[in-house]
Amino acid sequence: MKRLWPTLLLVLVCAGGFWFASEKGFLNSKTTDETAGKPFFTIKSDDLVGIAIHTKTDDIALTKKDKEWSMNKPDAYPLNTYGPDNWASAFALLTYESVVEEAPTDLAPYGLKEPEKTLTATLADGTVKKLAIGKPLPVSGTTYVQLEGDPKVYEVSDTSLSSLESSALSFVNTQAVDSVYNSVKTVKLTWKGQSWTLEKTEPAKMAYESKWKRDSKELTAEEGSAVLDKLTSLYADALMTPAAKADVSNPELTVTVTEEKDGKTTESAFHGKVKDDQVVFVKDGGSWAYSLKLTDVQALYDAGKNAGEAQQ
Repeated sequence: MKRLWPTLLLVLVCAGGFWFASEKGFLNSKTTDETAGKPFFTIKSDDLVGIAIHTKTDDIALTKKDKEWSMNKPDAYPLNTYGPDNWASAFALLTYESVVEEAPTDLAPYGLKEPEKTLTATLADGTVKKLAIGKPLPVSGTTYVQLEGDPKVYEVSDTSLSSLESSALSFVNTQAVDSVYNSVKTVKLTWKGQSWTLEKTEPAKMAYESKWKRDSKELTAEEGSAVLDKLTSLYADALMTPAAKADVSNPELTVTVTEEKDGKTTESAFHGKVKDDQVVFVKDGGSWAYSLKLTDVQALYDAGKNAGEAQQ
């Protein structure tokens, strides 16, 4: 019988540990929790007119008016067409896996006493829905979350939260050249003293259908539009800075884009200056300075310079 005591003691310890873990939600069990997969809200994404994301280092705020989103913090950056609406949809559809504790007296163990991140949605009727994001559960893949005004602590999957834990950059349109793709007639580029000109020779056609010319060399639709693709694919990989603070004197890069639409011709000029492994890029009269990768600018120049060479 004495030989069995260590085994019995081990069984009791394991059973006690299992009970404690299950009570605290550590086992992440979904088969015994009737609340698994339950929605937090009964709202629609279109109901959201305000978004706020707060961390100890960042503040992001967006508002919607007349169905158009704008950014208030960290600055009045231009927005992309998908970021705010995607966030609103993810927030409205957010679900929780389980209720970990109904009314804890101490939120510190869950990382919710002073949460490092909060997510806030303001609805059209003035209602505010605010989520505090706490620590991850011991079993990876889920995080403790609390809804303001609700004492419960919830378990939420990290997959669901990932769509909401956005940076300011995920909302911002960082495209450096805002020309209308099919309206572009000519592109003149000078990079470190070397130049080329790309010209659309069939203006009535779409960019991918028209023949092109680089300087005096004839290009197919595919070859010409490939160069244009490089230009319109120039994106900053960091938030922009005010154009007024950017130094682009004595530029190493100059791009002039001529567009023609509805019989009207417009011309836009851009200037860039190398700074370390980036190119500070500003549109004449524009509000923002874009930090472009030096390799991307070089690839654009090379694409134009070498366009059509494969035919030879």
